[in-house]
Amino acid sequence: MAQEKPEHHRKRRQLVWMIVSLLLAAAVIASAIWLRSNRYFYSSESHSLEAFRGLEGKGEVQSPEDSANLARRQELLLNGQAENDAMIGWLVLPGTMIDYPVMGGKDSSRYAEQNYDGKYDKYGTPYMAETCRTDFSDYFSVIYGHDMNNSTMFGSLERFQNADVFADAQDGVLILEDGQHRLTLTASISATATVQALVEDLTDTEQAQPEQLSQLLQLAAVQTPDVSVTEDDRWVLLSTLDYADEKSENGTPSMLLLKLQPA
Repeated sequence: MAQEKPEHHRKRRQLVWMIVSLLLAAAVIASAIWLRSNRYFYSSESHSLEAFRGLEGKGEVQSPEDSANLARRQELLLNGQAENDAMIGWLVLPGTMIDYPVMGGKDSSRYAEQNYDGKYDKYGTPYMAETCRTDFSDYFSVIYGHDMNNSTMFGSLERFQNADVFADAQDGVLILEDGQHRLTLTASISATATVQALVEDLTDTEQAQPEQLSQLLQLAAVQTPDVSVTEDDRWVLLSTLDYADEKSENGTPSMLLLKLQPA
């Protein structure tokens, strides 16, 4: 029996490797598409931080006293407001990936699927509840963001329900036109039906409601000790949007309550 020629054997190996390479490339592309559609893809953070990455330094905010990097966020806010007056502030929680502009206004819910420049983006941009004043002068203000599996956006809120994580967390900073405001970490809350009813009650009125706020604190998973509640307070609640088919099987939003301090 005649032996197969070496040249034919070499071409056969090349064909096999070409087929394997094409199959691997197709698998990589399919995986990337699947990851993006399932909110695991890290492009979810680049849409609102790409402008920040263009600044000299590109440093993360290390603490509420990190004046240099907070000043860069102040610059981002001013530049963003010049292009879109729906950008009402910049929210930073040091030690997390929460470092985003905040959108507001009567139609702010559209930013659940829009970028900070108004373009479609299924990952959205954190936004204030439409019933809240955009200068955060209400007794109680709510900011919503997607519950991302890669901890971007508000994907890290759930872990604050762990007492150790909560104890080690730093206060946040909310940058507004009038300056930088400290956000004192107060409580981590799992938004049961009772909690959501209280939140709706607090956001449906412009009046101070210390009693309802105290009730909300009583339902917290973990909170700082000896929290004072007065009529002169300003409170900010960060809340994930409800995705029953993702991280939480029952779709219960995670919430973080902070007290807004004067500039």
